[in-house]
Amino acid sequence: MYPVVTVVLYFGTKRWDGPQTLHEMLNLPKELEPLVSDYKINLIEVAFLDEKERARLKSDFRIVAEYFCALAVGKEKEVMYNYRKQWKHVEELMEFFKTFTNDHRFEKYKQFMVEASKKGEVMMCTLLDEFEKNGIKKGMAEGTAHGRYQSLKMLMKNQNISETSAMEALGFSEEEKTGYKTWCEANNNQ
Repeated sequence: MYPVVTVVLYFGTKRWDGPQTLHEMLNLPKELEPLVSDYKINLIEVAFLDEKERARLKSDFRIVAEYFCALAVGKEKEVMYNYRKQWKHVEELMEFFKTFTNDHRFEKYKQFMVEASKKGEVMMCTLLDEFEKNGIKKGMAEGTAHGRYQSLKMLMKNQNISETSAMEALGFSEEEKTGYKTWCEANNNQ
């Protein structure tokens, strides 16, 4: 016969505060407690593993543990940029992070990470660099659009011309015209 050991991996970033035994879950009357077997869960709070426990992990699960520990203390970006363990199971890690963090950027960048792994070493900093690069691109695009919309408003005001004429003069695309309406609504401008 072989024993079966059940382990519960808890990925929360706050300490577990739920019951850890069957008796705690059932709220049995004292007189029934001796008659009902009590089973305890073997709980591992991943985000609260100490450094020595994390160092014993050799698989990609070490990356998971390091990430959740960093997340629990609010330093995931800082810690993970400096954590240099190579990912072996890239696609699986991306799926795992997407599922357990509910951050859909992991789904969005999964293919990027898989392709990057075919070219060489992939680590958490590879992903964070790509997040940052795309964030900068998005910010620059939004800044450029904002500047164009401000120019449009100034042209309409200074030249006393219609929105349509000003858009035509500035060569606005259909996408920019739609974006301007959305921008005005978001900024309470008209």
